[in-house]
Amino acid sequence: MPQETAGMPIIGTIIVLSLVFISLVIFAIKMIYGFKKGMGKAIISLVCVLLAALFTFIFASPVAKLVSGMNISGWNVEIDGRKATTAEDVAVFAVESIGKGEQSIGKELMQNGSLAAAVKSSPSLLASIITGPLFFLFVFALLRIAMIFAADPILHLITKDRSDRPKRYSKFAGMGIGFVSAFLLCGVLFMTLFGAVSVTRDIVEREPALNNTLSGFYNSFFVKAYSALGFDDLGVSYMRGAAKIEIDTEEGKKTVYLADELSNVVDVFTVLDNHGISLSGSDNSDASKLIADSSFVYDLTDTLKQSDLFKEAIPVAAKYAIVGAVPGSSTKVAQLNNVTNEDIDELLAVYRVMDEKG
Repeated sequence: MPQETAGMPIIGTIIVLSLVFISLVIFAIKMIYGFKKGMGKAIISLVCVLLAALFTFIFASPVAKLVSGMNISGWNVEIDGRKATTAEDVAVFAVESIGKGEQSIGKELMQNGSLAAAVKSSPSLLASIITGPLFFLFVFALLRIAMIFAADPILHLITKDRSDRPKRYSKFAGMGIGFVSAFLLCGVLFMTLFGAVSVTRDIVEREPALNNTLSGFYNSFFVKAYSALGFDDLGVSYMRGAAKIEIDTEEGKKTVYLADELSNVVDVFTVLDNHGISLSGSDNSDASKLIADSSFVYDLTDTLKQSDLFKEAIPVAAKYAIVGAVPGSSTKVAQLNNVTNEDIDELLAVYRVMDEKG
């Protein structure tokens, strides 16, 4: 067992080496192409990369939804005795299976329209990590095929030069443009991977097994370089566009981006971990001690205020807990409304007074 653990960081290193190898191949192809074909065709190739990236972002949502809604009945996925036919079914059945009985907490959560919409859209978020790069490559390939026939007429129209042999300065300029084109192509190709890593990194680093496995990936110069230039933010932006829902809240109609909500979930787990609450649920924390810890209460509520879905889930969970604990409370509990930031601030004002009084 210790030998397996010691060898696990190799997995992260292998991932990095694979990405580096793919990048080197792309850089070599683009730079050689730019040198042989000259500055004009290298610029056209760069434009194809930029257009493919633009179309990828424009069609992020429909492509991710198309993939997440595909029929997967042939995979024989069964959850809680029910066979899933789509990825959306998998997400819904998984949440509804949380808890036991006909009135499980999972089923109660799915009675909330906003939470149900988020669960049904969650496969789109996961699908976007793969569909983004694949769709980008598909569009780029189509544009490059089109440019095989259109490049020469376009260049002749612009330069009026009928010569197909680029001059010396044009070759070196083309090689430089090929470098830029390759860098952007690799960045967009890997952006959703960098984005997913950026969103989940805090919680992964707190799990020894996961951190040990992926440390070689996180700490590599390759990943740090692309992240420093904002490609991880670009990936998160793509994931936001791929999975979003419109919900009605107590504060009005809002657009909720599931990538942001995933980040909020990570932040909540981070707050819990920072205050010594085990993520495995095996801690011996006393609830009264946690409530008496003002830094924990303020950190947690600050995080919850950032999440529209958490504010939808809090009253649902509260109703479920109260009805289960207090007989005959169903009528009064039904009057509980969704939580707003103002509600949280009012509760904190009371808590602050109690905290100051000891």
